[in-house]
Amino acid sequence: MKNWMRRMAAVLIALAALCAAAAAETLYDTVRLTFEDGFSLSVPADWVSYEVPDELADEGYCYCLGSADGERLMYIQLWPTGCEDLDALREMLSARDEIVLREGSEDQTNFLMYNFVEEDCSGCATLLGESVLNLLFIPQSDADNMLIAATVMESYEAVGE
Repeated sequence: MKNWMRRMAAVLIALAALCAAAAAETLYDTVRLTFEDGFSLSVPADWVSYEVPDELADEGYCYCLGSADGERLMYIQLWPTGCEDLDALREMLSARDEIVLREGSEDQTNFLMYNFVEEDCSGCATLLGESVLNLLFIPQSDADNMLIAATVMESYEAVGE
């Protein structure tokens, strides 16, 4: 009888862990957005669009989305590139002093992930046709925001290719 109770307790603990993991993945409702630039992403349904300041637009920033209170932001940047593959993009990004690439990041996604050395910002970049698609998430220090960033990144899909 004691073995049966131990097994049942183990099953209940495992079930509770699975339920907690499933609940963590769906902490928020998402909406699928398709961008005219040829990609789509799933973002939290309660996010809003912000105007991109002119100085950032000049640097290739096209979109800014985030929480209504402005506490969590995602900037989307596109710039033309001659990179043929992720290895070339990795080489280009690793030459930048202001960022630190996370090694092996593209193993799970098509993105190269990085952190800014002196900013509370995390980013990820991939190739989209002849351009680099760069997503920046602010603040990096917000663990929930980094979970959102991972979910957004995993939802990426190139469209029209």
